[in-house]
Formats: sequence, C-alpha cells, structure tokens
Amino acid sequence: MYEHTNAVSCIQLSKDNKSCVSASADSTCIVWCLETFRRKQIIFSNTLFRCICYHPTECQVIASGTN
Repeated sequence: MYEHTNAVSCIQLSKDNKSCVSASADSTCIVWCLETFRRKQIIFSNTLFRCICYHPTECQVIASGTN
C-alpha cells in the first residue's frame, strides 16, 4: 500500500472491513483491498484531496479537496 506520493489526509474503512479508501494531497483517491493490500481503483483529479467517505451503500465515494 505504497502508491500515494504525498501525505494521506483521510482514510475511510468499509462496513465489512475488507476495503478502505484513502484521500491524498497527491491528487488521488485510492480504493484498497485490505485482504490483498492491493489497489482496487484509483481516482485522479486536479485538487489536493482533504476528506473522503463512502456512500451508505458503499457503491460510491464522495471526496472534497482544495478546489
């Protein structure tokens, strides 16, 4: 789990504790599998992410940043 290239500002665990999503100042959010410790998905943007959380059904995430 070494893919971020700048500070991680927020981590949110899924309800089943099998995955998490991290937001970073490197302009990425990453969904991680906590069973294999590998990236499942990555989101790129033109912002420094500050906060992230799962939608209640966990099919989506919402993130906020500096832009």
